[in-house]
Amino acid sequence: MKKLPCPHCQAPEIPGLTKLTLGPGRTIACPKCGGAISVPWTTLLLLLPFMGAMGIARTSSSLPVKAVVWVLMLGLVVVILQLFVPLQARDAHVGKR
Repeated sequence: MKKLPCPHCQAPEIPGLTKLTLGPGRTIACPKCGGAISVPWTTLLLLLPFMGAMGIARTSSSLPVKAVVWVLMLGLVVVILQLFVPLQARDAHVGKR
């Protein structure tokens, strides 16, 4: 997977898999410039497909249907995160509160 550009220094230093682990409350440091990086708070809207999957899986009595629903929702969320959610520069220093 290709590396993503840091929103501070524009160097391609952020692994794509690392982006999948970020949330609006989790900030990491760029390996090159040390700038704080996260994702926007609107990323929390991606919880909606999981809520829908939980509702569908709860109403179904078939284990294969439940598994397919969860796999499809997980795949959808991963695609949305990678293609449409930008990395965001944060002003705060990583590790300081």
